[in-house]
Amino acid sequence: MRMRNPVQGRRKFKGLITGVNENFVALNVDGLNFDLEVGNVEKANIVFE
Repeated sequence: MRMRNPVQGRRKFKGLITGVNENFVALNVDGLNFDLEVGNVEKANIVFE
């Protein structure tokens, strides 16, 4: 995911989606959990494994 504005100093995130609601996407990136605001997402790609 690429964010419009930085979240904790970064704009790019690549990880496992662990939850979704109408306002946030929960993402696990290398063992760290991030709650990313849907309205701040600039671009996202989903890769199925």
